[in-house]
Amino acid sequence: MDTSTSIQIAEIIRAATEKSTTDYVLLLLQAATPLAVIIFSYVSLRSHIKRVASEKLIEKDIERLYQSTDLFFDYADKINLFYSLEIKYLEKILEEKTPEESFTNKRTSASDSVFKSFESIRKCSLILASLGEKKLSKKIDKYRESSIELRKKIFNLESIAKTLSKTEQLQNIATIKSQKEDLIKNKERCLMKISKAHKRHKKTIY
Repeated sequence: MDTSTSIQIAEIIRAATEKSTTDYVLLLLQAATPLAVIIFSYVSLRSHIKRVASEKLIEKDIERLYQSTDLFFDYADKINLFYSLEIKYLEKILEEKTPEESFTNKRTSASDSVFKSFESIRKCSLILASLGEKKLSKKIDKYRESSIELRKKIFNLESIAKTLSKTEQLQNIATIKSQKEDLIKNKERCLMKISKAHKRHKKTIY
């Protein structure tokens, strides 16, 4: 075998055994593709887990908003019943009528229920504050304070009602009715604010 032939054979062997840059790039791409799939799957899974966890937290917040609404209604309904019965009682005093025993029992029961529901309205306010609804929480507190002030006023007026003239009694009853209506409007405003809070928190899911 001459020298020229030997050189040609060596070149062929080297070409067969050595890989070009393109070959290495192809090998890297082949190895990288499964790795990219694994990384993408991992990132997607983590993103999904975070999203699900976030949605569950928001769902819990919405559940607490519903709880705060129930607590608000619990107090508002009981205080309104109390006002209605006490106004009727003052009207009976005005008309010089003796309250029936069943009516007296209703008044006592309504007053006790209001006292027990103070915890409901406080808890309502605390829940809203913990959910970041601090302005709404303060509105609930003001509603509670105003309703308690009217309750105290009614007790004070009842204690002296029989010593007042008919005109004074009528004026007091009219004042209480007016303040009761103001509180009902305040209650409705609070409920509208709570409803808007529900919508805000639901938007973060959908």
